[in-house]
Amino acid sequence: MYSIFQPFDFKNQFVDLTINQEIWKESVNNFFIHALDDKTINLQLPLPPHKKTVNDFFIVTDGYAKRQVGINAYEIHKNELLIVPQLQVSTTDFYSENIKGFYCHFSDDFLDDNSLLLNWKLKNCYLNKIIIDNDRTERICQLLIIINEFYRKNWGGNKKLIAQYLRTVISEISFQKTEINIEKISKKRDITLSPKENRSKVSQTKKIEEKKQKYEQIINIFTVKIL
Repeated sequence: MYSIFQPFDFKNQFVDLTINQEIWKESVNNFFIHALDDKTINLQLPLPPHKKTVNDFFIVTDGYAKRQVGINAYEIHKNELLIVPQLQVSTTDFYSENIKGFYCHFSDDFLDDNSLLLNWKLKNCYLNKIIIDNDRTERICQLLIIINEFYRKNWGGNKKLIAQYLRTVISEISFQKTEINIEKISKKRDITLSPKENRSKVSQTKKIEEKKQKYEQIINIFTVKIL
């Protein structure tokens, strides 16, 4: 039997913090973010296998980490992201000294049970770890830098803004997961597709790419306005 932790209780046992304690106490059961190279936060690694009442994701831009989700062990390197849905057994074993990136967790309630979260809860073990292209990694990290600033400066006053930006991050991750799914399914089907089906597939791929480009333009404009 694995222990199920509220984030507040988990912190008290396994995490040493020197950041603003009041912000942390008010937010942690619903939301928390930190840069992986932030020396004010120290995990007592390795962590024991456990379940948490929040979803989390972990994106690496330099160095690497070792984590486990269920029975699957992962090394997360540059331009890779690991998703851990709520109540999933997980642990963290190791951070390299040069690790950079972000850890973020959030409750379903914080995002008002956003429909995109359903995709996180599906039993697709091979999608826990995602390889992300350079451009998307940069966009996600730009958003997370802004979220982290909002969180540290004024958590109480910035909750709605943080949730709005976080929904955009979840959308980016979901787009990447969708592309991976399409690629895997396509590779399986390419062998048996007729010429007519292949033409249809090319047309569908083109439409998806056009939607993706429009979405990315919107995200870039939105980010530039804030910065």
